[in-house]
Amino acid sequence: LTTVQTQVLPGDQGYQVILHSVGDGVYRLTVYDKQYDEATYKTGCFVVDSEFELEEPAPLEVRVEILNEVSCNRGNEYNDGEDFNDPIGVFDQFQDGALIAYAQGGVAYDILSPDPDDTGGYPVNSSGELLPYYFTWKKLVGGSWVDLGINNDIIENVSEGTFALNIRDKNGIELGTYLPVSTPTGQEYVLDELID
Repeated sequence: LTTVQTQVLPGDQGYQVILHSVGDGVYRLTVYDKQYDEATYKTGCFVVDSEFELEEPAPLEVRVEILNEVSCNRGNEYNDGEDFNDPIGVFDQFQDGALIAYAQGGVAYDILSPDPDDTGGYPVNSSGELLPYYFTWKKLVGGSWVDLGINNDIIENVSEGTFALNIRDKNGIELGTYLPVSTPTGQEYVLDELID
């Protein structure tokens, strides 16, 4: 709903008019003097401000690319014996893949000069760095999407498989949605809406 709020400002500062919940477009404000209707000569009794163009943000978009291929096929007999990355028990050369997400549009969080009064919080990765969007990576396991608990534009140390990504901007607009399902092994997700 479009709403208009008016307020008299203190100390002869004038008036404030706020037009709220409007879509994109061109708006024009005309301000009339109190005596406008009674005035014989109306010149100077009103002010027409210039037009105001209100634009909407670009659509939220994401593109995912392979940053690093998995080095070796798990079916190979050879392994290098290194097993430092989780999950332990799977040699690292079988789980050294990486994906990167390039997100744009929507209303990103301002990570260069964050608003200290923003009580909603900012998305951060595991290193504590601010992110412009929330990232939620999932992997398809046994027919269900499992949340990997990673909030970053890059996901590393992954094995072969099918991955999905949700991103959410500051306005709460989200691409890719998955419905949570409780299972004996924890929380899993089923696909609700696929990212184009």
